[in-house]
Amino acid sequence: RIHLDSMCRECAYLSFFNLRVILHPDFAAPTADGEGDRLTRQILYWTATLLLATWLLAGGTFDLARARAAVDILKTLGYPEYLCTILGLCKVLAVMALLDPRTRLLREWAYAGITFDGLGAFVSHLAVRDGLMATAAPLLMLLFAAASYGLRPPNLRMRPNPQPLSVQPETRLD
Repeated sequence: RIHLDSMCRECAYLSFFNLRVILHPDFAAPTADGEGDRLTRQILYWTATLLLATWLLAGGTFDLARARAAVDILKTLGYPEYLCTILGLCKVLAVMALLDPRTRLLREWAYAGITFDGLGAFVSHLAVRDGLMATAAPLLMLLFAAASYGLRPPNLRMRPNPQPLSVQPETRLD
């Protein structure tokens, strides 16, 4: 649900279970042409990120609990059962990195891990000729991840290195 803030007509907040995310237009970066609706961009970012986090948290919890469905999927794909623990832990840690605003570097690694997980799952399902839904599901997760990554506001992005590496001219000792 999206609610307008009575204190600031430009603010809104997004409710997700007991979590409220404050949405203010100055939070998100402007679009490439300098115009655009920053509030809409922020809402889309948080929607994609919360969908991705929910997906990963549910999957990670099922993996860590070694739920029958999670173990059956791994067996269908030809992977050992202990992979549930590894994948589950990585998914839960990725959620924590995505939702903590202080973890820029860890967030980048989380997005990379999510990409590897999604692409690996997609190719694995293709390799065993699994059903269409099982094969397409990782692509949906990758869509959420790409939207979340692409819509990140500036304060959640990696900062460029302010000190570029200087290249020394090659010296020849002839």
